[in-house]
Amino acid sequence: MFIHSIGRLLERAGRRLRRFGQRKQVWIDVGAHLGETTFDHANANPNLIVYAFEPNLKLAGQRMGALPNFIVLPFAIAETDGLSEFHLNSYDQANSLLPFNREGLSQWSGPEKLRIEQVITVPTMRLDTFMNQVGISRVDFLKIDGQFVRDLVDDPMDEAAVRCFAEVARILGVKTVAEFVDRPEVLAKLRTMGIDYGQGFLLHRPAPLNELLSSEVAAA
Repeated sequence: MFIHSIGRLLERAGRRLRRFGQRKQVWIDVGAHLGETTFDHANANPNLIVYAFEPNLKLAGQRMGALPNFIVLPFAIAETDGLSEFHLNSYDQANSLLPFNREGLSQWSGPEKLRIEQVITVPTMRLDTFMNQVGISRVDFLKIDGQFVRDLVDDPMDEAAVRCFAEVARILGVKTVAEFVDRPEVLAKLRTMGIDYGQGFLLHRPAPLNELLSSEVAAA
């Protein structure tokens, strides 16, 4: 009953957004946190709608209503529609539906302190359910945030998350793009998972567009 209520709200939101203006681009940000990857893009491009999923209400509330085309949705994308436990961490960018892997936690060498502060229950929804409710007919690319990619070979929790994203993309028939590919072993792991594209310092350093175009012309 609860998930159907959310679905009706999303359907109405989709109708309002389509009336708000004809837009050509949609970005679905799974695990948005504060929109570090997507908020500036939405601010700079009014023709882009960002659907930002952040089940931590404390974080979600900081971005709700900030932009008309940055839509914060306080629930998690998961394999099923319903409810799930959500682990709030002392380092809030590590909040997750998945509990920590003890072995991976013992090997953690980053500066952040990783400690579960609280386990709460949050609403969850499948990605295809969300798309149907809002009226998104197709997605061309699923971009996997760098927070899940950069420590992929060292953190079993990140590996499980990326495998889940890859499976969702396979079911939906969309291409996947992984951010923060900066080590050969990360790239090799992504290839075994069937990730289609990557971006990061290992593949190419940031450069002005005219330099990139010049290099493409020279290579041709």
